[in-house]
Amino acid sequence: MEPSPRIVGEFRSLAWKNQISNASVIPSSWPDTGLDTKNVSGDVVFIADVTYFVRDIEGFIQSMEARAKLRAMIAVWSQPPPNLSAEIFQLIYGERLEALPGYRELASVLWEMGILPDVRVLTESPWWESVPQSH
Repeated sequence: MEPSPRIVGEFRSLAWKNQISNASVIPSSWPDTGLDTKNVSGDVVFIADVTYFVRDIEGFIQSMEARAKLRAMIAVWSQPPPNLSAEIFQLIYGERLEALPGYRELASVLWEMGILPDVRVLTESPWWESVPQSH
């Protein structure tokens, strides 16, 4: 499930381009969708950059696990992207940005839930470091 129409379109385009027919995206937020998500499942449930904003993280992870037939995967940055703009946030809104949790905090929650995560550290640079800077 993905709420961004642009990302949904990109997903569908890449799936078509790469002849992937066994993956799907539902254009909606999870769990805020109007769909009956109790019947939504897949071999792999994958999320990226979502857990920073989830208040009931344990419930969210349990929901993911219940819907993943083989594996639930969570991609997070060690430094959540919104935290990188904390100074700008304070200048604009006049208040400090609450620091969002990264992978260390997520790992702690998983361990407390009795889940031993299989952590993979990826060395790819964040997307925003490859965006050309205009002056």
